[in-house]
Amino acid sequence: MDAIFTYISENYPTIAIFIVGIIIGGFVVRYHISIQSTRKKVDALPCNDNTKKLDTLETRVERLPCDAHGKKLDVLETKVDNLQSDMVVVKSDMMEVKKDIVVLKTDVSGIKSDISGIRFLFENVSFIPASKRKSPVSLSDLGEKIASDYNISAIVDRNWNRISAAIKELGSTNPYDIQEFSRETAFTDSIRTKASKFFTENDIDKLRVIAYKSGENIYSISFIAGILIRDRYFAENGIDVDEVDEYHQTIENAENIS
Repeated sequence: MDAIFTYISENYPTIAIFIVGIIIGGFVVRYHISIQSTRKKVDALPCNDNTKKLDTLETRVERLPCDAHGKKLDVLETKVDNLQSDMVVVKSDMMEVKKDIVVLKTDVSGIKSDISGIRFLFENVSFIPASKRKSPVSLSDLGEKIASDYNISAIVDRNWNRISAAIKELGSTNPYDIQEFSRETAFTDSIRTKASKFFTENDIDKLRVIAYKSGENIYSISFIAGILIRDRYFAENGIDVDEVDEYHQTIENAENIS
């Protein structure tokens, strides 16, 4: 044992160098092994596959939008533009509708006023110079003269087929109903601008001209026409004009009871 210690003490520099060499060699071997392992991992990476995928993706990106997609996009843009145009038109139409509603409300108010005036005149026949102040209503001497001078019966004759058909559509055989329908429809037709139930547009204009030339209002002229219509319809259907009061009285009695 003493000999071993003596040898080590005499040769320790050489022994130390040898040990250090072994340690350094171990590190070198481990580093080399690590490098080799890294190379193998790098070589194993799917570079070729990834490269092909990238190339394919790049090609697709460069081709976007394709012709087919481009056309679809153009069509979509056109549809969007058309939709915007339609919305503008709809807004415009809504404004027109609002204006029409305002006009309609005004017209309805005017119609209500006209109806009130018609009722007043029909319920107060004495205010019409062309009528006699007795019942059933009939033409006064002035009414007979206007009817004769301006040949109002010719207007009734020209339109008789449509007048007779309109009265029959009323569906009533009550003389009073027929009389009132004849008078009211003759008036409402005379204030319209287009052909209606009784008269053509041309004959409506003629009734207005008669009103102007005779100096009477259109109420009186339409009253004359209405009485002429009533009398002719009664004559053709065997109705006595005196029956008007009988039926009218029956209606008033029923209303008083209710």
